Amino acid sequence: MNGRKVKLIELLWMIPIFSIIPGCKNPVDEEPLRWTNALQIPISNETFFIGKLLDNLFDLDSVDVLNSDSQYSDIDITKLVRDTTTGDTLIFSILNSNTSNFETHQDNLEDKRYSVNLGPIPISGAPLFNQTIPLSNNAGSFSLSSNVPIDMVKSITFYDTITNILTVKITNNSANILSGVSFGIAGLDTQSAGDIPAGENSSVELIVRNQTLNSPAQITLSGISAGGAGQSVTVEMDFNNLHASSMTVDDHLFNYTQEFTNAYELTDTVDISYIDIGDGFFHYSITNHTGIEFRVNSVHEHLWKASFCERRGYSYKDSLVRASYTDSMENYMGWITRGAVIAPPQQEQIFSTENLSECRLYAAWDSSLQKSVSYVKYIVSTGTPKGDTITVRSSDELVFTIKTSSFKFKELLGITVKPYVLSGDTQKVPINLPWSPAVLDSLRDRMILKNVNGDIRIKVDMPKRAFIDSIWMNYTMFIPESPQIKATSFTDFSDVRADTVWHRAIDITDITNAFPDTVAIVAEVRIPRGTKMKAVNNLEITDDDFDAIMGRMNINVIADYRLNPAMDWEITQMANMDLGSGRFATMNAFRFVSKLEDKSAVFDLDVTNQTNLNVVLYALIAPKSLAPELDTMPMNDFYTLIKNPGLAEEKGFVNFLSPDGVRIPPRNSLSRDTVRWNEQQLTTVLNSDTCGWRWMMQFNVNERDALK
Repeated sequence: MNGRKVKLIELLWMIPIFSIIPGCKNPVDEEPLRWTNALQIPISNETFFIGKLLDNLFDLDSVDVLNSDSQYSDIDITKLVRDTTTGDTLIFSILNSNTSNFETHQDNLEDKRYSVNLGPIPISGAPLFNQTIPLSNNAGSFSLSSNVPIDMVKSITFYDTITNILTVKITNNSANILSGVSFGIAGLDTQSAGDIPAGENSSVELIVRNQTLNSPAQITLSGISAGGAGQSVTVEMDFNNLHASSMTVDDHLFNYTQEFTNAYELTDTVDISYIDIGDGFFHYSITNHTGIEFRVNSVHEHLWKASFCERRGYSYKDSLVRASYTDSMENYMGWITRGAVIAPPQQEQIFSTENLSECRLYAAWDSSLQKSVSYVKYIVSTGTPKGDTITVRSSDELVFTIKTSSFKFKELLGITVKPYVLSGDTQKVPINLPWSPAVLDSLRDRMILKNVNGDIRIKVDMPKRAFIDSIWMNYTMFIPESPQIKATSFTDFSDVRADTVWHRAIDITDITNAFPDTVAIVAEVRIPRGTKMKAVNNLEITDDDFDAIMGRMNINVIADYRLNPAMDWEITQMANMDLGSGRFATMNAFRFVSKLEDKSAVFDLDVTNQTNLNVVLYALIAPKSLAPELDTMPMNDFYTLIKNPGLAEEKGFVNFLSPDGVRIPPRNSLSRDTVRWNEQQLTTVLNSDTCGWRWMMQFNVNERDALK
């Protein structure tokens, strides 16, 4: 410490009289004449206002003294302003600043594969089966079996569904009734048609689910005939609208059109309203694992020009109902195919590559997936029949794939569905108190500060268009060596935007009373579930992870901290405080004293105190040669020299204020002290043109009191 730190103590005491009592003689060869003289010199009779002197105590840039002339601004706590309020408790204010960086980012979109099976295959385009079967002219029972071709069919295995019922119409072309008629197809089913009167018909329903029809098909017909010439029955069957699980047929029977919707997954953390795409391509492809050539039409839903949506203020998908037909024709960007694209059998076909830069993609929340998704619709159909024999199965697979490249979002609007918890690095803030660790140890548990607060000014730095409806910010201050001693400040900030500023106070009395040299500060940011936010991408192409993510938003929380220990304390036990050391020059006017004999000095001090300083002052003086040793002397050695009479002088020092020190009494009281210097002490000081001194203050037990 330099000499400025002891200026306060130099001025705290008032010395009305400094007496020098020398012995003198006549300077001749004869026996000298001797006489005694007492010289009284008034040194000071002045009142000192502590609040106006404290600024001289510290040279540290980070320490301000707050008093009636100096407070800090509510707008910017780093700046001091004049304050006209008097009578406030004096405060040492220690200023520090730091920045915590948080980020929220979205990983790159993954390649999405959407696999579907053809499912139950509807049979269509099959000609009506119509076969007339002659009967015997003889009366009696008949049982007929014949193999008949089924046009355009090689084999059909019917899908396992209760709706797969083949209706067979049997018409009696005879003049007589046919009784107990039964009809069946080998491999499918046999059912009774009952009695069929002459010229009428009856129908049977064959349950064909999970059964296989081969062509030619073996059909059976039985019953009882009354006989007669020209007897016959006509059998009619319609295979259309039945569903197959597999079939080998003429391609005329496979007239397939199916719509598939793929939920393209975006994220599971935000219910996204829209994404404005800065750069990026979407690549759409289909892998056709069937033996059939298909036609594909596709549309990416709710994909529009971003500039159009921004001009119209369309922030949500529901807003699009206001768009006109002309708006859609000019600004809708979701047409992946312009006409059907051919998907050859057993091949992968990239059917579209779309540049979606400067587009706005509206998303939806898929409650089953619990994710934000974008829907892509595919319409798959067969082409014009060629008369080829094809084999198709319900388990045949189509795979739709969407890939992205160079995809970066520009901004994203949505509502969080999961809380974000972002923790900053632990910031260690030095507490630059003007005392050594030994002094702090002596004050700990003895000087109990009663009122210490931390004032935090928080400024948020984030992209201009970005906002977050709610941020929970929790600041925790603690002592690194004793983390159980801590203080926390929790705040819910609303409508967080760039350059918004908040002030928060935190009580850190317990922390300060531990007299730490460092306080650790941890900032935790939590964005709660259900928070509306707009993230604006500030990912730079030079960032190391540019290729790994599709965007990030950095949030810088700039915090200015003031730790404000008020000079309001209770002294529970005697405590020593090293006030530091300095230098002073010996006044030339006093050099004549060195020529006198039997020199001594008496300091009479009257001190009246109206502060909370109930202390005893001590000091050692060193000649110029010993001043560096005095500066660096351990506190224990310094204290030992002061309290042991004569020991300081044996070591070449001067115990300035004696082992008893000079007392500054309790508030509103007067004390009188007398300090005597002998000839050795005077000589030590006066023989050096520059001396060093070092001060110590001893706090006496005192009830709570504040320095105003």
